[in-house]
Amino acid sequence: MIFISYSSKDLILAQSIVSEFEKFGNRVWVDFNDLSLSHPLTPQLATAIQEARTFCLIDSVNSRKSHWVQFEIYFQSIVQNKLVVYPGFAELRPSVFEFVRSINQREKLLF
Repeated sequence: MIFISYSSKDLILAQSIVSEFEKFGNRVWVDFNDLSLSHPLTPQLATAIQEARTFCLIDSVNSRKSHWVQFEIYFQSIVQNKLVVYPGFAELRPSVFEFVRSINQREKLLF
């Protein structure tokens, strides 16, 4: 499973990355599909990060200001699952398709 960490201000970008990972047959955990607002948030995030094989950070100006993203990064550093970073800054932003394809090819895994 791939855990997606992003700022809600980058929702459209996150949705496109999730969509591409799923097209390649990957199981993705992302808050807008998997987080239950009727349960405490922190334990859900911690469990998802622990269970993920890969932690995908969408790095952007917004994510660097997000307290939730900072918590997720901190917890990922404890769990130490595989970290991949999508550069969400407009001037660095690669094609979402190429980013996801390169991860799948490099790892030769369906997460």
